[in-house]
Amino acid sequence: MQRWFFADEESKCERKARTPSPEPVSIKSSHVSLESVPWKFCVDYKKQLCANETLAIIGNIEALGKWKPDHCLAMKEIDSGRWCISVVLPRNEDIYYRYLVIGIDGKRRKIIRFWETHSPARCVKGSVSLGEEDGCYDVFGYMNGDYHVNRGWVMFHTVIVQLKFFKAPFVICGHNETTLLYVKVHPIRMPPKNANENERRESEHKVIESGALNTLSGGGGGGGGEVSNELKTTFAFTEVVSLNSSSSHFTYQPKFGTPCGPNDMLIFHMTLGNFANTAYEVDFYSYPRKAAKDIPPYHFGYVYILPHQLNKSDGTLTLNMLCGSKNQPVGTVMIRYLVIRPLPHDLIMEDTFTRFWNPEWINMQIGHRGCGKSHWRDRDILRENTVKSIKTAFESGANMVEIDVQLTKDNVPILYHDLCLQFSPSDDSDIRKYDALRFALTEDEILQIGKDEKKDGPNIIRKPIRHFTLAQLRAVKVYEPSRTISEPNCSYDTKSNRPFVTLETVLKKTSRDIILNIDVKWPIRLENGSWVDGVVREENMNDYVDAIIEVVLKHAKTRRIIFSAFCPDVAAVLHLKQNKYPVFLLCHGAFADVQFIDSRGHDLHNAVSFAHVMELQGINVHSSRLLAYKGDRTFVHKSGLRLMTWGSRNRDVDFREKLNSWNLDGIVYDRIDRYYASQDLKGNMAYIELKEDKNKLKVN
Repeated sequence: MQRWFFADEESKCERKARTPSPEPVSIKSSHVSLESVPWKFCVDYKKQLCANETLAIIGNIEALGKWKPDHCLAMKEIDSGRWCISVVLPRNEDIYYRYLVIGIDGKRRKIIRFWETHSPARCVKGSVSLGEEDGCYDVFGYMNGDYHVNRGWVMFHTVIVQLKFFKAPFVICGHNETTLLYVKVHPIRMPPKNANENERRESEHKVIESGALNTLSGGGGGGGGEVSNELKTTFAFTEVVSLNSSSSHFTYQPKFGTPCGPNDMLIFHMTLGNFANTAYEVDFYSYPRKAAKDIPPYHFGYVYILPHQLNKSDGTLTLNMLCGSKNQPVGTVMIRYLVIRPLPHDLIMEDTFTRFWNPEWINMQIGHRGCGKSHWRDRDILRENTVKSIKTAFESGANMVEIDVQLTKDNVPILYHDLCLQFSPSDDSDIRKYDALRFALTEDEILQIGKDEKKDGPNIIRKPIRHFTLAQLRAVKVYEPSRTISEPNCSYDTKSNRPFVTLETVLKKTSRDIILNIDVKWPIRLENGSWVDGVVREENMNDYVDAIIEVVLKHAKTRRIIFSAFCPDVAAVLHLKQNKYPVFLLCHGAFADVQFIDSRGHDLHNAVSFAHVMELQGINVHSSRLLAYKGDRTFVHKSGLRLMTWGSRNRDVDFREKLNSWNLDGIVYDRIDRYYASQDLKGNMAYIELKEDKNKLKVN
């Protein structure tokens, strides 16, 4: 039987025993210059390591890799659980460093598995310590009594794949009663990438037909025997979590899989070094109803997932389960998947705020869309998600400002909340209720956009923002109130109060002291199968998120940023693509008639469990959801998460006083500038003006 290399619980793991208190180590050298000094870094690591994992160190000087992940230094184990390395350090210079756990694949590439995320990092003071002591003795993850360790992000030579089994997604042939199945996933090697498509498909077919992937107890994994040099280049760490489990953290898989019942939500998390050549065998096990405790389960069935089936960032596969002995169909299974690809460049490990929270940040007052939904302010409109609204919120005392970001047709991140624009065929809308916009478009542009229109009543047509280019949005004319000579000039300058401002402009034109909470908009599907605002998602999630992260990494500089998203998968992608900024999961309100199809987005316990597992910084819950919850809300903080709330009721002063008594971390609300004189505008009402098509004239 052909064996496959992968890293799970059956890999040769070594138990690292708890170690005694560190003892001084003397270091002597006669070949060190007066400008440098030898230094010994030692760290105790008390958890399991797989055979291809090791401790490492990284820091701010060349000798410690200059914060570049691929230049980190692997450490050596000198005692059971104690890892050390000697480095020559410059004198009179502060040395900052972090410890990390790395995996090394068959091509000797380093994969960050776990790393310390204290802010700031550990430090050896050059003016005090160097030359006076012999080294540092630390415990992995702990600094000044605080434990901060994060899972590694997706690096430039890796891909993360998640397979999700939610609430027993099985249909079993001929079974009237529910059969509890245990699920186990094995990454396996496929033919090389340079094979042509026909050869590749033929090889995949032969592998499946030969049954080489179908092993009952060993699962096709590294269970002994020699592994060929070619197979050593495959790299995969496979871990699993049940969101309903009390522990709720990723662990290596049990020998016979993890149970997936009607209320269970399983996520298999795999870090791969060769996504294009990796397939997956999913085995299902079941126990006889009256089996003794020492009786192992029987192999119920299996499915294969080939690389080309995961051709999108996310999706759902419905596959036939085959019997392990007769290879006959025994049922079907629905598997959701998420593929997280890296940014086109790797990141450094100097600064990270993924877990940082200032102790003074209690009941932070957070401006919603700036100063709130667009509204009349005396004789002027103060528009949401504009530079002016953001600045006004900050000047009015906001500790943080929430903004909504989505992409244009040409992939430019802009600020806008709704996924669609409302268009009216006539100009008779009440100008006091709507913010009027006028689009100047050519006949060809109108024809193209018309293909994407969505009816909303007899007259109103909605068109997705995603189908407009930045140039088209920038050319929009906004309504300005007409004035007489005796009336004062407009107090809000038109330029900073325009809609569709780019995220880059906001980062450049607003004070870096303003903490921005960037809500990444993404189409959401509901339980009844429809989509919020009728907008069906068409974008590639990786490309979409990349465009937003890249702008932030380039232009945020020293500004504090928080990402947030309603879609749990988008939140996971935001977190695992970068190592600097924290991420919050937004939770839908209890008021909704139809809930999200993904219960992680509206069930409070599922949201907390998911955010804890994925190491997000917190959750942002609709206030109605918090009010409806009858249990102890402190369980959120006990899970290590921050808790914010949003919702229309939050703008009420008395209601906020009640929220303040709950010791929340942040309250998001409108009218943070304390201007309550007018109601919200109902949104935008757009009109189309025919523009002369210059290109058409040139052709003629």
